[in-house]
Amino acid sequence: MAKNILGIDIGHSQIKLALMNGTTVKKTACIRTPENLIKNGKVVSLDVMAELIKNTCKEEGLMAPMAAMSISDNLVFEKQVTLPKMSAEQLMINIPYEFKVYINDELKNYNFDYAMYSTVEELEDEKNTSMDLFAVAIQKSLVEDYRIMCRKAGMKLVSVVPEVACFSNLIRKANLPYKEYCILDMGQQSFRLMMYQNDCHKITRELEVGLRDIEQVIADNMNVDVHLAHTFLVNNHEGCQDREYCKDVYNSIAVELQRAVKFYMFSNRESELNDIWFVGYGANCKTLVDTIKENLDLVAHDASELLDTENAFVYAQVAGVLNEEGK
Repeated sequence: MAKNILGIDIGHSQIKLALMNGTTVKKTACIRTPENLIKNGKVVSLDVMAELIKNTCKEEGLMAPMAAMSISDNLVFEKQVTLPKMSAEQLMINIPYEFKVYINDELKNYNFDYAMYSTVEELEDEKNTSMDLFAVAIQKSLVEDYRIMCRKAGMKLVSVVPEVACFSNLIRKANLPYKEYCILDMGQQSFRLMMYQNDCHKITRELEVGLRDIEQVIADNMNVDVHLAHTFLVNNHEGCQDREYCKDVYNSIAVELQRAVKFYMFSNRESELNDIWFVGYGANCKTLVDTIKENLDLVAHDASELLDTENAFVYAQVAGVLNEEGK
């Protein structure tokens, strides 16, 4: 019988929690990240974060003995690798050397793992002598910090999953009839286009625009501080999402996204990309989403296609911390 596991996604502006049983989302909660608790993507105070998560779990009925964390791609090294066929033991010996040119620190200070991209049929084909995989490297000290934080919150950390791998898990579980995916994560600090072929991550394009740009113009035009502007944007206070000054920012964001998609298509002439999924808090801003749709020659999809839960656009990433087997 599957055990309850708490999925945790700590973002710059929001902390998302999802109580999972296997791959089924049973209950969710989302809270604002306290100011200055995250710096350069890392938790500044493990004690404060642990207490915040622990109290939220008690209040929202999300208690679980184990936790799995989604981690920002900016905190890990990721690489698509092609190697000669070898055993799992041989892979764990060879993968660290694939990162030597990227990691300035000693390799012994990192944990390494991989996800296989080659299919079972490809691996069993004797004529095929190579294997494709997605390899990651993460600082051991960072994993230990998360382990301590979860222990202080009353849980045992069982896995740390890069965000692109979370969406790979979602795509695989959804089993939708598409060959290529573009997932647009509409975050506060940046918007990121994540490209997938089937469930294999190909590339991420990060744009230096985000909801913070919209919050700033709301703050300037409504004479409030940027923190209150965040609340105004989320709740569409006094219809602020549809103000002309916001629409100007929407258009600017849409043009940047259009350029990024066109560059991807130009660089990948064999691409069959035709569809895009909207996730992140920005997906709740209808006028922004509509403006992006008008500028992109792609079929737009709701995050509910990837995840069957309320407010799927918020919890898509954290719900992907577990694979099809619930691990």
